[in-house]
Amino acid sequence: MAKVIVDTDIGTDVDDLWTLAAAVGRSDVDLVAVTVVYGDVGLRARLASLALTGMGVSVPIGRGIGDPMSGKEVMWAGFEGVGVSGLDDASAGSDDAVDLLCSLTAAGPGTV
Repeated sequence: MAKVIVDTDIGTDVDDLWTLAAAVGRSDVDLVAVTVVYGDVGLRARLASLALTGMGVSVPIGRGIGDPMSGKEVMWAGFEGVGVSGLDDASAGSDDAVDLLCSLTAAGPGTV
């Protein structure tokens, strides 16, 4: 079984939610963590947490950097989080994405 970490900018577009659902639904994938980047990473972590909770999955969620490395302003594609029930109570993650990635890959070199 492949151990997988999904890195996402989950928000308005359905592509990242679809990726999480596909990873959770595969019998040959062990989703071990999710990392979020770009813009309001606390909001993105809560969206990922809420989605995973709804799928019955509990994995660490790490927050990465919010500002693009290009120096350009963050562009919101839509209305991230608007109207999402339970979002305010969802976990905003508890791990720094880099630390989480390092610890998971160091614990199982070549397996994640």
